[in-house]
Amino acid sequence: MITRLFTIIIAIVSFNCLAYSFTETDVLIGQKKEGRVSASDSPKNFAQAEQVTMNFYFNTHKRLSYKVKIVNLGSNDLKSVTVRTEIENSVTDKSFTINPVLKTGESTVLTVNNVPNTNGLHKLSSAICKANGVSLDDPKFVSVNYGSYDHGYPRIPVIEEITSVNEGWAPRGIETLKHLKQNYPDWVLISVHDDDPMELYDYKQDLSMHFNSKDMPLAVFNRINLLDMMTENPDPDEDLEDNCYYALDNQLRAHPSFVSIDFEAACDEDAKRIKITGDVEMSQSGSIPLDMAFALVENGVGPYDQANSYATQSDLNLYGWENKSSSVSIYCDNVARYFEKVNGEGDIIPETFEEFHTYPFDLTFPLDDVKNDLFTVAAMVINKETGEIMNAKSALVSKSGVDAVIDETDNAIRVENGFIITSYTNPIIYSPDGRCVDNGSLQSGIYIVVIDGEAKRILVK
Repeated sequence: MITRLFTIIIAIVSFNCLAYSFTETDVLIGQKKEGRVSASDSPKNFAQAEQVTMNFYFNTHKRLSYKVKIVNLGSNDLKSVTVRTEIENSVTDKSFTINPVLKTGESTVLTVNNVPNTNGLHKLSSAICKANGVSLDDPKFVSVNYGSYDHGYPRIPVIEEITSVNEGWAPRGIETLKHLKQNYPDWVLISVHDDDPMELYDYKQDLSMHFNSKDMPLAVFNRINLLDMMTENPDPDEDLEDNCYYALDNQLRAHPSFVSIDFEAACDEDAKRIKITGDVEMSQSGSIPLDMAFALVENGVGPYDQANSYATQSDLNLYGWENKSSSVSIYCDNVARYFEKVNGEGDIIPETFEEFHTYPFDLTFPLDDVKNDLFTVAAMVINKETGEIMNAKSALVSKSGVDAVIDETDNAIRVENGFIITSYTNPIIYSPDGRCVDNGSLQSGIYIVVIDGEAKRILVK
């Protein structure tokens, strides 16, 4: 049986828990940022595009919108610009009046709307071709990849949390992940520890570009949405329409991915290494630099003393943490124990890939830091340009060869008073030596359970 994990990142595009929308305007009114360009060294009318940001996925029937950061490199105040958008053979120019004007070295962000859209994976390039009505020679283009297609693969959400047992507010993250696991069982949840005995330096460094604050607990959703877990309430009893996580789940599932991951994992005989074999499939042809990352994630790690700031906050209610001491001995769940990126220079997925082509992989990772029998393998495909997780998959693995674990928390198969209860037909249960076992007298241990003709090794807690 496969279970799913769960985790979170950057605001290259800021969704504020919902996909942003672009306003229809050619006049920019808003914040300016100071620069360091000297007017004496600049031509009179000159500006450049510095960065393009946009949603990765657009429905095929919708026109494109994106944001472009521009800077005034001329000695004159910048009052207007024309932005050129190129998508392969399509070229679109759009003029903007800037109010307030930009002084030399100042920058701002323009929103470009109503760009023609075509099906497939594309590279969008943007440049300033006119400044104050003056045409610019050899404008500098900046680019970003995006997708617009009708057929793809369901996306699995990933939340990556930065936490520490030394952080007194971390219990909020602990309770959040519990509720996410209950309400979104297929999400991949990963806790990346910092400054405590479970710290995983390589993983922490890989996430460092996505976090601009040391305040914990913080998380990223598919490495595109930064989540402040102190303000977002995952409580399933609240109105779902007001629930940030509910909105994120709906948003992501409305956008199919162009990539899917499938794999199988098994440990070697001495349980020191895990072998993972599988493939990545593409629903579109395109040219996008992609990374693959694997994480080994373990529950029940500890015990460790968790700092608890809620102990001194009698006016705060956090599932009983306010009634506990300032240091609480706990076992930590969703703990990242190993992390590695494996695609390198296109070792698995080439930068240019083909529609419906599969790219196989055969990998081996050490299990030195995985102590328990059961742990989870999480695989992610990541856009190198934006950092966004394009899709993911996770699977529960046992060092002893157990396919799945059954306890009272499993919705599909559970144990109650010694009975295996399943939504499928009545299971046939055997002991490891092949004896038939009555359903209703199960004790803790490993069993072979046949459900709808499929045999699985099951660990009953």
